[in-house]
Amino acid sequence: MLPQELVDAITPAFALKVTRLHDFHTVLLAVDGDVVVGYAEYVNPARPPSTYHGAAEVAALYVLKQYQGCGIGRRLFEEAMAATGVPNRIVVWMFRGNARACAFYEHMGFHLTGRTQDVDGVAGAEVELANFDTLVGAAGDPEANGEKLADLARRR
Repeated sequence: MLPQELVDAITPAFALKVTRLHDFHTVLLAVDGDVVVGYAEYVNPARPPSTYHGAAEVAALYVLKQYQGCGIGRRLFEEAMAATGVPNRIVVWMFRGNARACAFYEHMGFHLTGRTQDVDGVAGAEVELANFDTLVGAAGDPEANGEKLADLARRR
C-alpha cells in the first residue's frame, strides 16, 4: 500500500501541476463532461535509468479514485502505448508496494525487469516493468528466482 501522504498528494491539482512541467503533446486526458478524471503521459525514448534500445515509456497513469475500475485507466494506458509508436516495447515504473498498480500492469502483460530506482532518498522505491524481453539475467531478475510480481508489490 502506498503511504497515505503520497495518496493524499495525488490530486487533480497536483496532476495538473506535474503535467505542466512536461510536453503537452505527450499527455492524454480522460474527461467526464468538463472534468478531467484521468491522464497518461508517454515519452519516447524511455528515460534513464531505462536503457533498452527502441523502448518507450508510459511515464504516468492516473485516474481519480471514483472513476477507477471503469476501464478508463486501461484505455488511457493502451492509447499511450500506441501513441509511442512502439507499443510492444514499453517500460513503466511503479512504486514498490502498490498492489493495485501491480495487478493492473501484470494483467496488461508486463513483468519485472529487476531494475529499481531511488525516489526522494528511498532506495529501490520504484520497480521497473516491461512488456518485452529485457534479457535481464537471473541474478538481477526477481521473477527468475521464483518471486512473483504480486509478492513484490505487497512488500513495503
